[in-house]
Amino acid sequence: MYTTDLFNFRFVDRDEARNKFRAFFANSDGNVLWVKGKRGLGKTTFINFMLEEYTQYNLCYFDIPKNSNSIEIISEFIKQLERQCDLNFIDETQKWYKEFYCNTYKIIQKITAVLFPKISNLIETVLDTGYYVITKSDERKESIDIIYHFISLILSQKKLCICIDNLSRCNIDTLQFFFRIIKNFLLEENFRACIVTTTEDLSTDTKDEIFHFLPFTDIEILRLKKYEYFFQIIYIFLTIFLYLLKCPQSLILSALRAFYFCGKPHISRSIFLYFRYQTWLKSW
Repeated sequence: MYTTDLFNFRFVDRDEARNKFRAFFANSDGNVLWVKGKRGLGKTTFINFMLEEYTQYNLCYFDIPKNSNSIEIISEFIKQLERQCDLNFIDETQKWYKEFYCNTYKIIQKITAVLFPKISNLIETVLDTGYYVITKSDERKESIDIIYHFISLILSQKKLCICIDNLSRCNIDTLQFFFRIIKNFLLEENFRACIVTTTEDLSTDTKDEIFHFLPFTDIEILRLKKYEYFFQIIYIFLTIFLYLLKCPQSLILSALRAFYFCGKPHISRSIFLYFRYQTWLKSW
C-alpha cells in the first residue's frame, strides 16, 4: 500500500475486484457483471468509480426505488434510457408500430399520442401478457419488442452500459422482464450490463432466477479486514479530539498508554503521529 492509499480509502485492497471488472469490459463473453455484497461496503461506489475508466460507454444507471411496482420501475428505466440518446420512446414507438392486439379479449389498441401520452401507459400494456404488437409493416411481435427496438436504436448510435442497482427490490415478474431485455443484447459488442444486489435483501427466489436464467461474472465486495484498524484509529482520533475540548491532557496521555500496553501499539503510535506537533505530547 502506497503512503497516500491510506487516505484514498474507497478502494484500498480492491485489486482483485478491479482486475475482474476490467477483464469483463475487455471481453464480457456474453455475460452480465454481477456485483454483490453486504450493505454499506461500497458496491455502488465501486461500480461508479470503475465506470469512470470507460467513458466510451453511455452509462444507463438505474437504482430501483423502494416499494415501487413493476410499471413504475420499468417506466423509470425507460426514462433513464432516453437520457442516453436524442430519441423519445413514445415517438419512436408511434413511428414503428401501429397497434396492440389482445388475444384474450380480441381488443385492438391503436398506438397514438391520445391513448399513450405517458411511458407508464405504454408499459402497462407491454406488461399485459395477453397483448402482442403489430408493426407498421404488419409484422406481429411480442410487445416487449418495442423496448428491444428502442435499445437497438441507441446501440446503432453509441455504446451502452446498463447498470441496475438494488435489483433485489424487484418482484420476480419485473426481474424476469429485465433479464429478457438484458439477455437479448448480451452478444452485442457495444453492450455491457451490470447488476448490483445487497446480500441482506436477496431472496432465495431472486438468487435462483439469477443462477438459472442469467449468465454472469460475479464480483463480491467484501469488508476490508486488512485495514480494519484504520477505522479504529479514526474512532480513537475523534474521541481524543473531543477529550481535548473537555478533559485534562493527562487523561489523553493515559488513554494512549492504555492502548500501548493492551497490545495495540500500532494504534497508539498512529494517534501519536497525529499530535506530533503538540509539545505536551512530545514529552510523553
